[in-house]
Amino acid sequence: MARGAIHALHSRGFNNILVLTRRPSHLVADKHPDVYFSTLKSVDGALYAVDSSQQQTLLKKLISEADLICNCVLQDTNGPIMYVQADELGLFKKNAMIVDISCDKGMGFPFAEPTTFGDPVFTVGDGITYYSVDHTPSYLWSAASREISKALLPYLPAVMAGQAAWDEVSELRNAIEIRDGKVLNENILRFQHRDAEYPHRYRT
Repeated sequence: MARGAIHALHSRGFNNILVLTRRPSHLVADKHPDVYFSTLKSVDGALYAVDSSQQQTLLKKLISEADLICNCVLQDTNGPIMYVQADELGLFKKNAMIVDISCDKGMGFPFAEPTTFGDPVFTVGDGITYYSVDHTPSYLWSAASREISKALLPYLPAVMAGQAAWDEVSELRNAIEIRDGKVLNENILRFQHRDAEYPHRYRT
């Protein structure tokens, strides 16, 4: 998602783009030369961006300086990351825009709420425009298709070989969420309040 967002921003003339990743930034492959990369880390409960020289910058400081924020973080539903709290909306620049590609209700931002193409934005704080359409990749279909295909093609032979081959490739084995009707991802069961044992009935 983040690569698609970068392509979209560049195609519209945006520059001075900073990408925060939870991986060490030197492990990010195919970096765009016009993009700065830092690692997002938690230090004593506060979030920091750590650049290649190991200089730390408080995330909230970066938020206060940003004109446009794109959130592409895959959240842990058991312990979601919150970038700001409800009483910190004053940190944002006036008329800043947030493009929340992750679309996780109540995660990342206290006001996070999925929106639709019919009603794509709403305003919070001092003119902050918030966009969170869950199907944005269908609008940016070219960039989305390119990046998804690039990631999936190396695994296509194993996928086509069938279930026995899936178990031999750790990336495929770990990507399977449901198999033969059984939910393998415990986070799904916790989030949906289901029993661990099949047929995973809702807990009351």
